[in-house]
Amino acid sequence: MTFQEYLEGCKAKNLKVYVDPCSGNNGDLLIWEGMKVVLGASAIALSEDPRDASVIVINGGGMFIDQYSQGLNKVRDYSERFPNTELCIAPNSFGFKQVNFKDYLERRKAPTILFARERYSYDYLTGITDGLSRVSVHIDHDLAFNLRTYARAYVESNSSLGPSVSANVLVVERTDMESPDLRGSEWKNYLKKIYMMLTTEALRGVIRTIRFRYKEKSGGKLTSFAKADLAEKRIDVSSYNWLTADVSRPEYCDFETFKKIIFESDYIYSNRLHAGVWAALIGKSVVMAEGSYHKITGIYEYSMADMDNVRLEKVI
Repeated sequence: MTFQEYLEGCKAKNLKVYVDPCSGNNGDLLIWEGMKVVLGASAIALSEDPRDASVIVINGGGMFIDQYSQGLNKVRDYSERFPNTELCIAPNSFGFKQVNFKDYLERRKAPTILFARERYSYDYLTGITDGLSRVSVHIDHDLAFNLRTYARAYVESNSSLGPSVSANVLVVERTDMESPDLRGSEWKNYLKKIYMMLTTEALRGVIRTIRFRYKEKSGGKLTSFAKADLAEKRIDVSSYNWLTADVSRPEYCDFETFKKIIFESDYIYSNRLHAGVWAALIGKSVVMAEGSYHKITGIYEYSMADMDNVRLEKVI
């Protein structure tokens, strides 16, 4: 069963659905655009208030890992406030190591429908939900892949304008809790959590700005890989305009600028999933590299391996 088929089933039963868009970065906004496509295609009856809904849907994304609490908090909150309301989690990545997610699911009284967006998460969910009769697990593509038609229209409407820069190389390197620098280093994640507890949002904002600017100037492992990769293709990288920036972060740019920067780039190297997804959908040359866990590898294998303009590379 796909996520759209699930919604169509809700429509057939005359169920009213509340969809929680969740908060996040520019990549999450791309997911939300994809969600709107599916909602329109299914013609489901929507509710603006979960109190009036027969089904609550949590938007797709990657919030069900140890580094984040948003997804777990929503599952707990909806389970406590609306114990008899069916809950569906739209295509997400899952992979808790420090949290007993099964315990959250066991407490629920109403049916729970989980959608993984790649095989690694699907295997994880089927493993922890064995024996839970009120929980069903399915797999479907990340919601942003529903934007193929929109992406074609975006390119057609903007191509006549011409790019504002020529031969641009964009390197999107994560600087947050999913940075590949934290892969396999649980103690670094603990330090990150301590840092979040001991600092104010204002101070973290200043530190983020300094870190972003430093990253833009120096780049990191992915920037070095990009230069070597293009040089191997006998491309004169010194003549290119380079931008190393975590454009997925709203602190860097808004959603429209996020799409525009990627559109105006010729080559994109990214360990941010949805910067790579958007670039792939609009036909750019894309190299994806893994972050701190299986998300990008899984989605590349499940949804992007047949795209000729996308490669997955191991960047250490």
